[in-house]
Amino acid sequence: MNKRLLRPWMIAGLAAAAAACAGSVPPGSFSLASRDEEPELCGKVDQILLRGQRNSFGLNFRAAEDAFSELLSVYEIEDVTGECPAAPSRAFVLMNQALAHSSQERFVTADGLFDRAEGLLNGVEAGREDAERDRALLVAYRAQDQLNRSILEGARAFVDQASAGLTDTVQFGLNAPAARSSGGGQITGGVLIEASGEEQLALIEEASNNHTLSHIRLLEGDDAGAEQAINRALDVIALAPRAAAAYRPRFLSQRALVELERGDYEGARRDAREAAESFGALMPDTPLEARARLREGRALVALGRKDEAMEVFERGFLVYEENPVVVDYGSLWPFFQLGLNIVEEQPERKTEMGARIFRAAQIVRQSITAQTVSGAAALLGEGDDEKARAVRAWRDANERYATLKALQVLQLRDPLSQEDQARALAEAVALAQAEVERLRAARDRIAPEYQSAISSPVSLDQLQAVLQEGEALVQVLVGWPRSFLLIISRDEITYGALPVTDSQINVLVGVLRRGVETDREGRVPTYRADVAFQVFNLLFPGYRDALMKHERLIFSTSGALQSLPLELLVSASPGTGWQTGDYTEVPFLGAQRAVSYVPSPRNLVDIRARAGRSDASGAVASFADFRAGVNPQKVLEVSSLPQTCLRLAQAVDRVGELPGTAQEAQVIREIFGDDALLATGAAFNEDAVKQEAGDGTLADYRVLHFATHGILWPTPDCFTDPALTVTATTSEDSDGLLTASEIRLMTFDAQLVVLSACNTASGYLTTASNSIYGARQQVGLSGAGGESLSGLARAFFAAGARAVLATHWPVADRETTQLMARFFRLLKDEELDFADALQQAQGELRRSRATSHPVFWGPFVLIGDAAATL
Repeated sequence: MNKRLLRPWMIAGLAAAAAACAGSVPPGSFSLASRDEEPELCGKVDQILLRGQRNSFGLNFRAAEDAFSELLSVYEIEDVTGECPAAPSRAFVLMNQALAHSSQERFVTADGLFDRAEGLLNGVEAGREDAERDRALLVAYRAQDQLNRSILEGARAFVDQASAGLTDTVQFGLNAPAARSSGGGQITGGVLIEASGEEQLALIEEASNNHTLSHIRLLEGDDAGAEQAINRALDVIALAPRAAAAYRPRFLSQRALVELERGDYEGARRDAREAAESFGALMPDTPLEARARLREGRALVALGRKDEAMEVFERGFLVYEENPVVVDYGSLWPFFQLGLNIVEEQPERKTEMGARIFRAAQIVRQSITAQTVSGAAALLGEGDDEKARAVRAWRDANERYATLKALQVLQLRDPLSQEDQARALAEAVALAQAEVERLRAARDRIAPEYQSAISSPVSLDQLQAVLQEGEALVQVLVGWPRSFLLIISRDEITYGALPVTDSQINVLVGVLRRGVETDREGRVPTYRADVAFQVFNLLFPGYRDALMKHERLIFSTSGALQSLPLELLVSASPGTGWQTGDYTEVPFLGAQRAVSYVPSPRNLVDIRARAGRSDASGAVASFADFRAGVNPQKVLEVSSLPQTCLRLAQAVDRVGELPGTAQEAQVIREIFGDDALLATGAAFNEDAVKQEAGDGTLADYRVLHFATHGILWPTPDCFTDPALTVTATTSEDSDGLLTASEIRLMTFDAQLVVLSACNTASGYLTTASNSIYGARQQVGLSGAGGESLSGLARAFFAAGARAVLATHWPVADRETTQLMARFFRLLKDEELDFADALQQAQGELRRSRATSHPVFWGPFVLIGDAAATL
């Protein structure tokens, strides 16, 4: 069962937000309608709050975070409370911002925001009329935060506390007789009570608390208790029909999940379908609709309606394709299993099912990846060039369409609605929808990078069209209850489930990674070649021939596998020599096949679709030996982070310099002579790199070489942008970090970017992260570092690089310089492609007993188009 099913609910939710646009705010709503008599500031607050609430309710937490952050900035520079008395408290905005962070697994920053909200409610905002309500909301939001952290006991305690004091109000509503509207019509699905705004808010809060409680009980295995709680939520919200327009489908989706667990598949199908259709009408193309579709699909599978289930699943996947949010592997497993079952019954459909499974597999996203791609998409809408304007125009049109669609649904529930008003609104909705489609097409034509930024799926045909002879893309998705494998060549697709779970892979990869981590004295541990052979057999059981018949393997992996170079797997019995430190005879995968990686299949398709090779005239621009030292407080200020993140900022200051990289850069310069640019020490600073990127200097080099720390955050708690360390300057925005977002805004024309000391700071960062939050992975490895490395590679691809050579762990200076020198000589003198040059350079180290241990040659990986040449 997916343990991250529940997402935050907003007080008054979408009903309030949508009503605000019509100038008719339901009682208790915080949204401020843009009315003529209100100051312009209030309308601005209204619009930003609407955007934040709608995106948070619709599970688009990055967009919600951006909106609430913008709103907090308005509070900082304007007298919102004085000019707009009906505006929400600053504490309310902070707690919503906190929940947006928590829902993206950024728990440390969420803690800081929750604490700030609590401080305001106990301080300067304690006297507000809505202070008591905000305190109750803060408790309820903390319950959701605890659920996001999978702390069930804490979540239950907060839910119980939040429910206290609401019983009398809700009991009044439940016992009230059925009422008729002023128009004489019975309100369907519940009674309309004559209650104050505070009483209606209490109903919404109580219903939402029961929704949360249902989720907790389901996770605890109490299916009956979960059903009881969600039924009460539905009963309570029916007392406020207008709010029910937004909340009922959400609760129905939760009840469908409970019914799936209880084996009531027809009930689950019915509730999930109603939820999906309601969301499709109220909040079209949001993750809420997608999630309900997937639950409907699961119910249809259980009912034996297989082809219908496939279509319903894929309707949900289409929504996820346009929304770069977290998508758990577990939510897609039923679809994968269904595809396998169909092929077993109808073998002639193997290619068809493979194409459908391949497309679905591409929408699996973990938290760091979701934040990376959503941030990249947001960046494309900034600025004033034609592409940015096209992206913004589509977003604005989409926002208007979604709001009008929601208003249309709410109007249908309004007994006072007039026929001419309904007809006018229907026409407005149709026009808005047509405008969205027109501007979407314009966006994709003017800014095709948008699809790359959100890592949207490519078709099987698109991928196979760019694969070369002898190549295969190998996609490995790890998860529960079984992992999944796809092997795709130019004319074939092979796929199947794997007899291993993500938890098992975490443990095994952790064992292998510990085998390449030297201690403080530089002692090299034993690398468990026998475990590496075991992992190979678990990942490719029965698929060895299908894999090894290809000379070049391009991997796209997930989970802990992103933190392990798969060249280190062993494809046959390793013998016994490795037990005495001799790995020369071990059949490593990297010794037998040229291996490379892509963050997603989309990256490979887009890179190879670019026109031709680099036009740069220079060979290499090399940067090395940065000067460490940056004020941790400045690091926090530049990233707008709370003091709870200070330990991580201090870790950035303490990563230490890399004096050995100067020799590496010098060797590369000697190989290329006058065609090489070299910047070391203080010359390798943040301002200089940004200036050279801006004035076109860096775009005139085919290779960019950065011998510096890669900051690959072990968790998304505080920082989410991977970065490179550079010498900090006195500039206001210089924090000693060249972030992925900053790299995306640069323009390169590089065949290759080399990050030869990437992830050398992982030890400092992990220690600092654990000190402020506690180790998340008690056993094994999560793969967060590898996920961050993929994010850094994506940034360089967006800036114009074809391939990235990076490292997964620190390597001794001598061996790094030796490998880099050999790699570049093979590229320059023998004109090998990147994959062959790296394999041969690594092979020289592998064949020598003294450097045969994977710690010396194993960390180097190629990401992107490894078949390219200089």
